[in-house]
Amino acid sequence: MRASPERSVPWLVTSLACLALSRPLPAAQFEGVTLPETMSVGGRDLKLNGTALLKKLVFRVYVVALYLPVPAHEAGAVVNPDVPKALTLHFLRSVSRDQLVTPLRGDFARNAGEAGKRARREIAKLLSVIKDLKKGDRMTFTYEPGRGSKITMTDGTTATFEGKDFADSFLLVYLGPSPPKEEMKRRLLGRN
Repeated sequence: MRASPERSVPWLVTSLACLALSRPLPAAQFEGVTLPETMSVGGRDLKLNGTALLKKLVFRVYVVALYLPVPAHEAGAVVNPDVPKALTLHFLRSVSRDQLVTPLRGDFARNAGEAGKRARREIAKLLSVIKDLKKGDRMTFTYEPGRGSKITMTDGTTATFEGKDFADSFLLVYLGPSPPKEEMKRRLLGRN
């Protein structure tokens, strides 16, 4: 006995849906960098909110990716909630410690405001642990409520930082009133 075409269609749709759901989610590609669609911080899954490229003159320096528990399209919606967050930098060229620290110091001064003043000691600690990074290296920032922040580098070097003020200050470098590039802020906030 042959199944009628009407009876086969629901089975086919269900089979295709199950097949689609059983596949792993694809990773995002941006400027030649493969980025995971999700990241786990403190037992909570974060989703890729936006990606951007830092370019100085004609040089592509790094790709930055922002991960959040729920999508956010305004800086305050990223910075203010006390929830897990992550930001990764994927270096597309080698960069010396000084090439990172000098602009970062200025970015904190222009963007971090009162949170930056309260997190002065933690910001100084970050600036002291940054080292030369090679093409292909990654630096990952994570924040967990009640536990603080952690910066992890490709070689396994980690540094921990206390308080939400430091986390807010670090995120404001990219999302504050004077980010390294305005397009970077817009893209991280998912406003392509």
